[in-house]
Amino acid sequence: MRVAILAQFPIHVLPPFAALGEPPHHYATWLPQLASSFAEAQGLEIHWVTLSTEVKSAIEIEYHGQRFHVLPTAASKRASTLFWSDRAAIKEALARIQPQVVHGWGNEDVYGLAAATSGCPSVVSVQGLLSYYALKNRLPARTYFQALIELFVINGADQLICESLWARDMTRRFLMRKQKPIHHIEYGVQNCFFDVQWRPDPKKPVVIFTGSADPRKGIQDLVRAFYDTRLAHAELWVLGNDTTGYAKRLKKQASPNVRWFGRRPIEESLSFLSQGWCFALPTRADTGPMAVKEARVVGLPVISSPKSGARDYIRDGKNGFLVDPGDVSALTEALVFLMSDLALCRRMGADGHEEAREQFHPQKTADQLVQLYQNSKVNAQQSAVRQATPFPLG
Repeated sequence: MRVAILAQFPIHVLPPFAALGEPPHHYATWLPQLASSFAEAQGLEIHWVTLSTEVKSAIEIEYHGQRFHVLPTAASKRASTLFWSDRAAIKEALARIQPQVVHGWGNEDVYGLAAATSGCPSVVSVQGLLSYYALKNRLPARTYFQALIELFVINGADQLICESLWARDMTRRFLMRKQKPIHHIEYGVQNCFFDVQWRPDPKKPVVIFTGSADPRKGIQDLVRAFYDTRLAHAELWVLGNDTTGYAKRLKKQASPNVRWFGRRPIEESLSFLSQGWCFALPTRADTGPMAVKEARVVGLPVISSPKSGARDYIRDGKNGFLVDPGDVSALTEALVFLMSDLALCRRMGADGHEEAREQFHPQKTADQLVQLYQNSKVNAQQSAVRQATPFPLG
């Protein structure tokens, strides 16, 4: 069976591009380990199609028994044309590949759009949910335009994948055909998180936040919570992009025990995470926060929001706390509670820890996707037979 996966695959993990190093911006950290897990799949021929400004002409690479088609693209002014050139290049690649199923990863960019308009049986993974985010936050003008593309994509694809039950429920709100198949498949975390030893310093209470320092992630609530003198003995470590104007203003307002480390290489991020007493992400909206999954795989208790996919990963009062976005008082109480007792953090972190490691393993993601691809092929064949048969069979 031949499957084409259209995705912004981080090409720095491919041998010819190793010299590029880890990109300075956020990238799809869940895709490399998925490709590695697909190496064990039997009877499956997988072609990845990705766009990059690092190449001048299309190239093909063999990696983990899969074909990677890296296509050139422009650095800007793509979305305004509805990705016309990109979609034409992808369509040409699909004509060569002749896939039986096309899987577009991401619903607001070119990959989901190309999958939904490919003319092949299509599956689209909901990577974000801008249509919902736009209802909860002020976003850049370009993002609202992407949200319109997203509405077309999720309604045009044959099937959808969501990484949490929360994301599935929110996605269904925007579907014209409410019965469209939506599959719940968690995106697995990077393998390196499974090897991290959680070793918090008993004398140094630390809360970890990983993500962009922007309003949607709720970092402002954490900064306000750390004004409380009951947290004066603890520190908040912020990992992620903190170079925006908003982040710079927030840093000026923060108390001295809020430490800003910016984006760090993965090895350093793992070290920071291993030292935290707990992880906090009071997000306004997230389909399935990868940082929350990573923290649970390591074994930290987590404070997050019920207005996100984290709702599916946290048992309130058991392995963490769910606090409504903007409820700084409740967030502060949860932080004070955890930062007062490391033994309590250990007990809460251990609750459901092994279950999380199984739930977020990339091999489980790969196995579920293989099953979905095979079922999609069968359904497409049955549909073709029905269309070619003028009278009901049998």
